[in-house]
Amino acid sequence: MENETQNTPVVGEKTFVAAILLCLFLGGFGAHRFYVGKNGSAIAILCLCLGGILTFGLTSIAASIWVLVDLIQIIIGNFKTADGKDLVR
Repeated sequence: MENETQNTPVVGEKTFVAAILLCLFLGGFGAHRFYVGKNGSAIAILCLCLGGILTFGLTSIAASIWVLVDLIQIIIGNFKTADGKDLVR
């Protein structure tokens, strides 16, 4: 009999579904990066997004491209946590 807890996430592990939802709905605020522990780059995305107010949207475009790339990486499985672990599916 196989171990049924093999696919159950351990407390503290980051999940694929949570990362995708955060990226889709709060990506401009860097929420998905805060979630996986990449705080420095999350703050950078947040600053770019908020800086869009001052630059009439130019930095918001850069943040949007960054978030889109992150979303693609999450979907294909290349997005890792800050300590290099894969997201739990």
